[in-house]
Amino acid sequence: MSVDRVVPDESDLDLKRSFTDLSLPESAFTHENHLRLGWVYVVSYPLSDAVDLFAEDLKTYATHVGASKKFNMTITWFYIMLINEAQQQSKATSWESFKTNNPELFAPYKTVLSRHFSDTVLNSEKARLEVVLPDLQSNLVVG
Repeated sequence: MSVDRVVPDESDLDLKRSFTDLSLPESAFTHENHLRLGWVYVVSYPLSDAVDLFAEDLKTYATHVGASKKFNMTITWFYIMLINEAQQQSKATSWESFKTNNPELFAPYKTVLSRHFSDTVLNSEKARLEVVLPDLQSNLVVG
């Protein structure tokens, strides 16, 4: 299910523009901004488009900053699903509201991922290139 459309504010759109035009400094691509960009895509597009567009833009950005081997399709897909679920639950109307209502997403990403994926699966070439489902018992509902 897709979330209700929310209009991201100007600072959200500025972040997205700098990400897609490749002017975002690598130092500004923090875990929080990674999540924020995922949220912007989730609230701006139908879910299937959000996943595809974000993954493509993230691959392009990672290549631009010399980190193409860090891109992982499974992690990207998984986080977009978590963000989508959290947005459905919280019905946030802004990034700040989303952030306040979903602190669990801001835990170190390895902590979040280790609840659902073994290192072997997550670090595999297959997970980097395509979506691999969680191999550990997990509950995909956030909140």
